[in-house]
Amino acid sequence: MGSTSIIHASKALAKVATIHLVSGDAKPSINNLSKDLVSFIDTQIKAKNGQYYFQHDATLHIVVKVEAHKSNSNYTNETCRKAGHGVCGLINKMKVAKVQVLNETTLTQAGLYFAEGLALSNYQFIKYYKDASKKYNSLSTITVVADAKLKKDIDQMNIVCASLYTVRDMVNEPVASFNSVDLGKLVQSSAKKYGFKAEVWDKKKIQAKKF
Repeated sequence: MGSTSIIHASKALAKVATIHLVSGDAKPSINNLSKDLVSFIDTQIKAKNGQYYFQHDATLHIVVKVEAHKSNSNYTNETCRKAGHGVCGLINKMKVAKVQVLNETTLTQAGLYFAEGLALSNYQFIKYYKDASKKYNSLSTITVVADAKLKKDIDQMNIVCASLYTVRDMVNEPVASFNSVDLGKLVQSSAKKYGFKAEVWDKKKIQAKKF
């Protein structure tokens, strides 16, 4: 229900809540930090904290540590997805609508898979709650700051996540309010929205085809 968009940007945006992906004991790449913040970051690194956050220049910064698996890139990707899931609650608790992901690791696609985990974790199906408008997550847009060569992959990931949102909505709808006719209408509206062709057979057409 609803959607969380994943978009590409070639450079970091100003005054947007920022998620820094780091590895090892690396510090986030932020200029002009106060001595207190430098000390705070050093303390977090020394404590081996995998996630911490702070305000700097009126902007929220969240630092998340992700590490590569020794031999399996699929495990690395899943680690990034789980890291995205790990910050979803914090982002919505702080009523943040837009975030940008800065991949400051050597893992080329860390930002991509982190964004996937974050977007999928942000899914909700609450349309039948009486107070649904008060329960909606604040997060709506995830910007992945990356080289232009990753734009196609980011756009594709956005499509995948949007498709999964649609399928989850279909599965979560009660049978009493979502029958075969409703399914056909959803397929047709999705075809129009996403630009693919769909043919929906009504009862007469099904009988004519002897199904």
